[in-house]
Amino acid sequence: MKCENSKGFTLLEVAIALLIISLLVFGGVTMYSTDYQQSKQQAVSLQLEEIKKLMLGFVRVNGYLPCPDKLSGTHSGDGGADRKSDGACATREGYLPTKTLGMSQTKDPWGNKFYYRVNARAEDLTRVTDICESASVFGAKRPDGTPVAGTKDANFAQCKATKMYFCRACSTACSSICDFSVDPRPHPSAPPYFHSSTRPVAAEPDGFKNLEIKDENGNLVEGVDVAVVVSFGSNGRYTWADSAHCPSTLLADEKENCDNDVTFIRHSVQDLDDYVIGITLNDVKAEEIKAGLPNY
Repeated sequence: MKCENSKGFTLLEVAIALLIISLLVFGGVTMYSTDYQQSKQQAVSLQLEEIKKLMLGFVRVNGYLPCPDKLSGTHSGDGGADRKSDGACATREGYLPTKTLGMSQTKDPWGNKFYYRVNARAEDLTRVTDICESASVFGAKRPDGTPVAGTKDANFAQCKATKMYFCRACSTACSSICDFSVDPRPHPSAPPYFHSSTRPVAAEPDGFKNLEIKDENGNLVEGVDVAVVVSFGSNGRYTWADSAHCPSTLLADEKENCDNDVTFIRHSVQDLDDYVIGITLNDVKAEEIKAGLPNY
């Protein structure tokens, strides 16, 4: 028997139903995409904190920070820290040396390598063995294991009255005699080449080539970093793909994080597709104090 009140859907009803379904699907995809992005942001933040711990643990055991893994040439991208035959760093920028650090997760949540930039003077042997230089945190034996003699700035001295060490102006600060012959390092021909008296320099004209991290307004967040690690975020593949690994079409703050200068940008609110963490000379010194190194 045919029901007189039954009827099919009208075109308007079908259209409304499809619209509702589309809105639900779009909303679901948007929520998933947002949650997915946030989970990766949280993951990379935790990764960077873990990387910093690994690096500070490395310096506590070895007495120095690792050099970057070269971007090109022999052994580039193999996860190993690259040094010149004299023991200085082969380069001031490159990949994070994940193999040297013993990292199990070698890439960021987007599947890209971490960028690693260090004090520019780490490329100079006379700097990485000088007790007065920030770059001395990168001083190590030569790759063949041969010890490297430590050096001192000509102005390095100890005030005999106070037993304090000075890299500059001892004669001005000390009312007693300044001894310029001292070297307080336990073994000056082996790392660590830095000491508790090594200055985390920011006031010198070039900051002894230390790095700085600023916020989105240009305010200084950290000004004496000896090393900085960066994840280029969701567009990291594009950032790394360019021959200069820093395309001109990136946003200004993103470009600042890959242009191989001393300045890096870290937004106070995470609306930048880059993630930055720094290591200061004082961070490194604290590890040697924990290790119980004499004279620290």
